[in-house]
Amino acid sequence: MIAFRSFLTAVGLLLGIANAAALPGTALAAGPIDASVTGIENKFPDELVFSIEAASTAADIRSVTLHSIIGSGPAERRGNVGVQPGRNVKTTFSYKTGGNNFVAPGADIAYWLEAQDAAGNKFESDKAVFWYADTRFEWRNLKEGSVTVYYYGAAEANARRALAAAHQTQQKVGNMFGVSARPFRVMLYNTPRDITGAQPVEQSQTRRTEIIRAGIAYSGEDLVQVLGVGGSGAEDTARHEITHLFVHWTAGSNVATWLNEGMAVWGQSDGGQEYVPYFRRALANNALLLIRGMDSFPGKSDDTLLAYGQSYTIVKWMIETSGPEKMRGLMESLKAGDGLARGLQQHYGVTVDQLDAKWRQSVGAPPRSYDTAVPTAIAIPTIAPIGAAPAAPQPTSAGSSAGGASIAGGVPPFLMVGAGVGAFLLVLVGGAAAFSIARRR
Repeated sequence: MIAFRSFLTAVGLLLGIANAAALPGTALAAGPIDASVTGIENKFPDELVFSIEAASTAADIRSVTLHSIIGSGPAERRGNVGVQPGRNVKTTFSYKTGGNNFVAPGADIAYWLEAQDAAGNKFESDKAVFWYADTRFEWRNLKEGSVTVYYYGAAEANARRALAAAHQTQQKVGNMFGVSARPFRVMLYNTPRDITGAQPVEQSQTRRTEIIRAGIAYSGEDLVQVLGVGGSGAEDTARHEITHLFVHWTAGSNVATWLNEGMAVWGQSDGGQEYVPYFRRALANNALLLIRGMDSFPGKSDDTLLAYGQSYTIVKWMIETSGPEKMRGLMESLKAGDGLARGLQQHYGVTVDQLDAKWRQSVGAPPRSYDTAVPTAIAIPTIAPIGAAPAAPQPTSAGSSAGGASIAGGVPPFLMVGAGVGAFLLVLVGGAAAFSIARRR
């Protein structure tokens, strides 16, 4: 694996590909105080080390604060930079990017400084931007319109397919929600081990060895990670995760799982074919899930597969029968804080149970009694995956010499497939809607 550290000098130069906009400098000072970031060292995946200088002609520097916003935010991070009081101070600040402070590699980090001296004088620098890179690889990119696909090794062909899939998703989903012009990035990884090293570390050893997350959408960082294996499956992983970005941007984070995942499967090109057998079996056995019980997904893996298939058919039916404008209106009402029940009433004129009944009728399911209906028990996200077995070790690509390493084709979207029962995981990372699915190998 090629490993290097990206170091940003005071004049804004970088070694490697991690880059930044021009840094705040002394020329910005309009009073007795000046403060600047003179360098940033990228110690992926743990931290960025900011080198900081501050000076005052009036009194000792007493405090320096580093402010930052990751991606489009909106949350702001503040770090109190420890300084020894003096007229001229030099120090470093450790900006954590792992663990509870996880930052998805590929994100832009906007930052600025605030300084104050003992006389009460204050200074605030202009904002600058640092691109937080996964320094294990030498990245290249393809950019077209508002989409940028980053890749490494001999993966340009995969990157071009991911770029095409991204544009298709913009046209299908982004245009419907009015967010197609909003810029985002696709970070394309060549092997399961590579992509796992760019994701939040699982606290459970069982999960670390059994779960392969082939796609995650980070709405705050405005990017998706995609495992570029399996031919068209990787493209549908990209479509699925990009749709999650669009849903989050349009509706916020308070979206019922059935609506969120149903939209993401609808955004795929294959129409959720991998879930069709589970849906048809449940329909034939009168075992369809209750919509109001699908705010989270069931704990049994077969029921989870059914939940994805059923969610897709519900969303598809809603769009086809009532039009995309009503779906957009529902999403926007969720972002406004109206809630699902009020949003459905406002845009579709139904309650959740009435939606369930109308949809059941559309697929030929018999009527059900909603007075006594009880939703399927839901999973708790920290429960160990069902029926999982350790994933086979995968070779790690070595930067530009990776040779486009990938697993054999025919892998369904965002699923690492093998014999046995599938294990699924829904994750929320740092306030971003981070969706991932893994099936045991």
